[in-house]
Amino acid sequence: MMQSKRIGFYFLGLSCCLLIACAEKVLEEPENLIEPNTMIDIMYDLSVLNAVQTTSPGTLAQWDKEIMQIIYARYEIDSTRLADSDAYYASLPIQYKGMYDSVQKRITLESEKLEEIRRLRNEKTMEEQKKKPRLDSIMKANGVPQSVRQKS
Repeated sequence: MMQSKRIGFYFLGLSCCLLIACAEKVLEEPENLIEPNTMIDIMYDLSVLNAVQTTSPGTLAQWDKEIMQIIYARYEIDSTRLADSDAYYASLPIQYKGMYDSVQKRITLESEKLEEIRRLRNEKTMEEQKKKPRLDSIMKANGVPQSVRQKS
């Protein structure tokens, strides 16, 4: 019984140390820190642009821009500001994980929306195909013999 209490106190002490270590600021906040919501938007855009570059490499090439140049222009930032902000948020693991979770949730929601649009478009196309009379039906209605219809 005494041994289990020691182990319990050991884990309690270790947990407290970990909580303090995770809450401690390793880096000072940079003067030009990008706001958390903007940083989440940047992380989302980077994820989407990287996916585009991976799945359709020619798409970004036609814009004649690199991914990072697109980000810098859109958010009116430079590489140093982005690197400093990213390093700062990375030094706060709980907040950084929350930011990544927000990005993942947003990607999932957008993916579900796109999938629903694709499904509706496919249904509409199938309905339009069903409404179109088939060439075979038209020939039959016009009295074209079966032997001629099979050659078409």
